Amino acid sequence: MNVLVAKIIKDLLIGMPYFDRGAGLVQTITKQDSSSDGKGRVVRFPIEVDVSEEKQSVPLIPDDSIKGMFYVEDGGAKHEGNNDWTSDLTLVCWLCPKKIASNVEAVSANAIADIMDAFKPFHNDAPVTRLKLNVVSSSIREASIFGKYAYPEINTQ
Repeated sequence: MNVLVAKIIKDLLIGMPYFDRGAGLVQTITKQDSSSDGKGRVVRFPIEVDVSEEKQSVPLIPDDSIKGMFYVEDGGAKHEGNNDWTSDLTLVCWLCPKKIASNVEAVSANAIADIMDAFKPFHNDAPVTRLKLNVVSSSIREASIFGKYAYPEINTQ
């Protein structure tokens, strides 16, 4: 169920001018990275779950080569009876300050407002019908949102 809801969220946001990379539901991939000093280092990063071919999977790593990205993290779903479900999803958005020519805070506020507007109406995208997206809270805006990941060293320089 959450894969479908995350796909709808992706479709709503992918055309917004703030992002040039977006994904629906992600899972964490763990790999060994030996690119930096020859010593193996474990790296963890999100990658989209709902792609038709593996070659379409793009690691979602924040860096200054992109202006912004977003993805959806899964917090579970609960069946409420009949055809009613409640999903707990986290939308993670990142904007590159180096790519924002004007006031970063103002652009961030505009992005949040545009996302909230996109979530207002009910959405129907078979097999999901009467989907209502409710924003429960707005998370902190700092690097800790990526705390569960360990990116390749080249991307953290």
